[in-house]
Amino acid sequence: MNINNARKILTEMQACFKELNRPPIKEKEMLNQSDGFNYLQFCSWLTKDDKVAEIVTYLSVDQDLVLISMYFYGGHEEIVSPEMFVLINNINDSDPSHYWIIHPDDNKVEFRTAYIVSEKQFDKDQFKYVLKL
Repeated sequence: MNINNARKILTEMQACFKELNRPPIKEKEMLNQSDGFNYLQFCSWLTKDDKVAEIVTYLSVDQDLVLISMYFYGGHEEIVSPEMFVLINNINDSDPSHYWIIHPDDNKVEFRTAYIVSEKQFDKDQFKYVLKL
């Protein structure tokens, strides 16, 4: 997709965040990258029950791909355990549309999903479904 279409889709993605009371906080464009991964990105935060999750959304200009990562931090309590590894492996085996990653050094768990923007059309319903998880 061209950069103008990408910026239009990014604006639509940010509108979805605002509709769900998750306003975008930080935005950046990474174009003409030597590794060929040119993207637009924005970040937001989700707070629930005194827990904070960082949400990072990427829109790949070259691959017409949306990637969403949500990072859940453990804070003082330890969230990474052998039981958590087993649980996450079972979840990852059950649904190929998304997956969970454990970052034991940072005491965080990441939820990640990606989908292709087909025919340059942004699917707001699919995007909002992921954000509501």
